[in-house]
Amino acid sequence: MEVRTKDFPENPVFQIGVSQGFNSQTTFERMAMAPRTTADFFGFGDARRRPNADAIAGRIDERALESYRNVWTGHPVSAAPNLGLSINFGGQVGETTPIGFSGALTYGNKRAYTPGRLLAYVPNKTGDGGNGRLLDESVVEVEWGALANLSVRLGSGSKIGWKNLYTRNAEETLASGEGYNTENNTVFDTYGVQYVERELLQTQLAGEHLLPFFFNARLDWKGTLAWARRREPDQRRANYVRSGGVAVLTQFNTFQTRDLDDRIRTGQLDLTIPLSLRREADAAFKMGGVLRDKPRTFTSSYTAVRAQTTDVAILSLPPEQLFAPENMGTALTGQPFDFGGSYDSDDDLTAAYGMLDLPLLPRVRLVGGVRMEHWRLNVFEGGRAAPDSITFLRPYDFLWSANLTWSLTDQMNVRLAGFRSLTRPDPRELINDRYLPVGTECELTGDPTLRPARILNLDARWEFYPRAAELFAVSGFYKKFTNPLVEVIQETANTCFSYTANGEGARNYGLELEARRALDFLPGALGGLALSVNATILHSEVELDPIRFGASDGLGLQGQSPFLLNGSLSWASASGGTSVSLLFNYFASRIARYGGAQPSLPDVRPPNVLEQGRHSLDAKVQQVWGPLKLSLSGTNLTGQEVRWVVEGTGGRLLTRRARLGTSYSFGVTYDVF
Repeated sequence: MEVRTKDFPENPVFQIGVSQGFNSQTTFERMAMAPRTTADFFGFGDARRRPNADAIAGRIDERALESYRNVWTGHPVSAAPNLGLSINFGGQVGETTPIGFSGALTYGNKRAYTPGRLLAYVPNKTGDGGNGRLLDESVVEVEWGALANLSVRLGSGSKIGWKNLYTRNAEETLASGEGYNTENNTVFDTYGVQYVERELLQTQLAGEHLLPFFFNARLDWKGTLAWARRREPDQRRANYVRSGGVAVLTQFNTFQTRDLDDRIRTGQLDLTIPLSLRREADAAFKMGGVLRDKPRTFTSSYTAVRAQTTDVAILSLPPEQLFAPENMGTALTGQPFDFGGSYDSDDDLTAAYGMLDLPLLPRVRLVGGVRMEHWRLNVFEGGRAAPDSITFLRPYDFLWSANLTWSLTDQMNVRLAGFRSLTRPDPRELINDRYLPVGTECELTGDPTLRPARILNLDARWEFYPRAAELFAVSGFYKKFTNPLVEVIQETANTCFSYTANGEGARNYGLELEARRALDFLPGALGGLALSVNATILHSEVELDPIRFGASDGLGLQGQSPFLLNGSLSWASASGGTSVSLLFNYFASRIARYGGAQPSLPDVRPPNVLEQGRHSLDAKVQQVWGPLKLSLSGTNLTGQEVRWVVEGTGGRLLTRRARLGTSYSFGVTYDVF
């Protein structure tokens, strides 16, 4: 992630903002909420942390089980509006050696209630078999961050900057509802709890220096340290099977914790040397390199909580009573499971590049170069002390790039571009870890046979700029994938898994049309209208391993819609104090996940999961009075549902469905100076 800010703001800035958000199916509605402390309002869930579970003779000790927070359904509350706060400031001091500074603080507290969220797995097109849940889901999210930058200019040719970023996010989900499994012919009450904290701290020291003694070159350097953490101290799931009008706790209920720590060290050096061909400094040669080291530590604990009693009077108690401390170790016991979740990894990258920016002809410019990358990934299953590891080594990847621009006129260009790129698997996608978030229908796991994907990209574009802020463009593109990374859903033993796998190859190609036009020829106030349209027509094909996926003839690439449309209609008053915008988006149905072949039916192509196409309409109104700015926005004004369906059923068999509601936000920003 790269965040760019002004190093030396021309004028002092101090801005305060407040916003309130409303959702049609959440705000002022009754939703479940767990007890919260003052620390929760800042994203620190200390009440959910627990000591490590100690296994004794294959069982989790009673103290560890009792340390889990015994909250399952919370208590119903009227959901308050979402809150957003922000402060931005910046300026510079000094004249001979100016020092620039900027900073920001942001805070958000959000609530989301999704009634009737469907999460289902349907293994075939007839709808026979499968399992699923219909959940009422309540989510409380806190997110805040800070930015602090300092820059100093040393004379006319040097600048040094120190940039710092911190973000923190905490999200708690309570979900409950009805579940079913047609294979076992059971219906059950299901409860899910998930609490996740995410944290990022990054500090960077960078410099820019002009070198008049060395061909007037410019030297840029950066040194970055970052720490990224993800804590999931509380992830639980419990099911009560219904029988004879009584819901009784099942024998397998999961308690899971997961912690991830990334440390990233990066050094980057770039040297730009101006060249003179037809005019002074009309060309340039650039070279540089990057060193990146990213060690990771990931720990996972998976516990199955089982009943030690057959007393229905106890096993039918509500979860807050059944999982109370007095029942832990007596009526209920925990058994640890090792699903290979914990691992350490070292992700190292060394890269170097060289590029030229050349005016081949008076109106033809070429920018091209090659980047060499050496990548090595070591994954230590079970930790660094474990004897076995997965090693990925790419001694050399040569990633070339070329961009040719032909300026037909001062307002019209033709561009031709081609480049080679890579997509590499993350260590978590290589580990056979079992994980079932509250918001998915299948457990997530990894595939240790994954390989990086290589992509060839080709583009051609004609663009015409009749006036400032106006554009008419036609683009054609082609992409060829080798070993593309795709997501697969696989049935096994009355359950299902979702994981990332390699396809054998894929390609997509298409046409993009883009237009931005000011409608100032309209009379009166309508002259402030402007229209923007972007449409893409795309065709994709994929080749999959027929043993793992069945026949793939005529199958499109995952995530690729055959048609996309974006449009906006905006209006601004002559003074610029008032502005209104209307935004439209549409995408056609696309493959969300491929179905994995079933060993018992090797000749039958499994059905894929499709994300049904949908459209959305958003709007925003903004009014400025001097230092005061008011804004009102609305998203998903058409109230569209998110729907995933089984391919070939005409949308009849649903695997996911969620109503997001319509959201509104009102914000006030005041420029103090």
